[in-house]
Formats: sequence, C-alpha cells, structure tokens
Amino acid sequence: MIRQIQHTHRTENYETIIRLFSFLCIGGFGAIVDLLCFSGVYYPLLEIANSFVAYGMAFVVGTEVSIVSNFILNDRLTFGDLHAHSWQARCLRYHVTSIGGVLLTLGSSFALLHLLHVPALLAQATALIIATACNFVFHRVFTYGRMAQTSPEYFER
Repeated sequence: MIRQIQHTHRTENYETIIRLFSFLCIGGFGAIVDLLCFSGVYYPLLEIANSFVAYGMAFVVGTEVSIVSNFILNDRLTFGDLHAHSWQARCLRYHVTSIGGVLLTLGSSFALLHLLHVPALLAQATALIIATACNFVFHRVFTYGRMAQTSPEYFER
C-alpha cells in the first residue's frame, strides 16, 4: 500500500511539473500576444487621441486578447483533462483569476518599488513571478478544480 501511495504521489508531481511547463510556455506566448495587440492599438490611437486614452485602450485590448488566447490554449493543453465545469464557467473563472493576477502584479510591483525601494525592473520581475505562481495555483484549484460531490446522505445527518 505504501508503494502505491509513493507511486501515486510521484505521478501527481510529474503531472504538476508538466502542467506548470505548459502553463509557462502558454504564458510566454500570451505575453507576446499582449505586446502585439498593445502596439497595434496604442500607436494608431496615439495619432488621434491623447496618450492616456491610447494607453488605457491598448492596455485593455492587449490584456483581454491575451487572457482569451491563454484561456483557449490552457483549457485545451494544460488543464484539458480537468473540465469539471462548463466552458462558460471555466472562461469566467479564468478571467477572474487572470484579472486578479494583473492586480496582484500591479500591487506587488508598486509595493516593492515604492515601499521597499527595490529597483523598478527587479520589482516588476519579482511581481510577475509571484503573480504567475499564484495564477497557476488558482487556475488549478479554482478554474479547473473538481466540484465537491455532496451525497444526499450528507444532508440527512
């Protein structure tokens, strides 16, 4: 029995490492998508609008397109065997978690830079590492976690 537990634990660790690698590769692709969309919106808008409006629109478009592309790829490749919820529910949960990651990156980077006086690039890199780790865990647990199975006997007790 102990050998079975050890084998199961090793298998779960291997699957988690494979999922993490896939998640990181897709995230890197998403960063490129974000930058391309951002540039494609920002520079043309800059000619007809002020920089604040152009930046805001480009940020929203780049972020949303990258979240959707990351969701589609992660839903298929990284977490494809963990579909405990409908596609719409997974997409909404993915968005919630991803937007939380964006806010966590912003908050962490700001705090490291302005409160702890860490150099800007190091603060941003650290914030991205923190947010990526949190995103992976929350996507695994919240977006793709198994729904709790409650049996009728549970309520009769």
